[in-house]
Amino acid sequence: MRAIEQHVTIRSVPAACAGLTHLQLNQIVSHAVREAAGPHPKAIERRIAAADSRYLAGLVEPVAPPPATAVSSSSGSQPSGGDLGLVALGFWAATAAAGGYLFAAHRRRGRVPGLPLGHAAVALSGLALWAAFAAAGLHALAWTAAGLVIVAAGLGMAVLVTSIPEPAAPGPDGPVPSSSGSGSRRVVAIICHVALAVTTMLLVLLTATGSG
Repeated sequence: MRAIEQHVTIRSVPAACAGLTHLQLNQIVSHAVREAAGPHPKAIERRIAAADSRYLAGLVEPVAPPPATAVSSSSGSQPSGGDLGLVALGFWAATAAAGGYLFAAHRRRGRVPGLPLGHAAVALSGLALWAAFAAAGLHALAWTAAGLVIVAAGLGMAVLVTSIPEPAAPGPDGPVPSSSGSGSRRVVAIICHVALAVTTMLLVLLTATGSG
């Protein structure tokens, strides 16, 4: 402040400020300029501070921003795209397991139409590509697998619609009883398969979108 009041330009760091960091020195210069400007209206203070700052400009040093690693470490608790991709891989594998149970039921009845075969082939191909993406991290694999999971979901809906059994025709003694045990297990498997498939599709699309 004495340098400002006496209009003396300081070109080197005074001995009393030798141990200060650049940031501390910049703060002291800013405080001195504001104090020297005195209690005036804002516009006048800014004009005085701009004129007085030239006396202490030689003390001001640029301060580098904090490194990017410090910023990224604060968000380390958030789930990354790789973690989400592994979660999607687990759900996709569980979906395939439930689908395998339903596929085996088709075979036990002695018929495996082409639609379930196509659905299974597309779903397993997508699963293999997603596993490759989880290992390699290639964005092209993520988007290809995302496209396949959508196709597999469409085929799965077609399989579900076409596999709805028709009502049994009544026999001479009344309606023919059905096997309630196997039917209930099949319904539970279908519900699990659909719920897992929807979750898998959402996780895959979120991961692919976040991967770039």
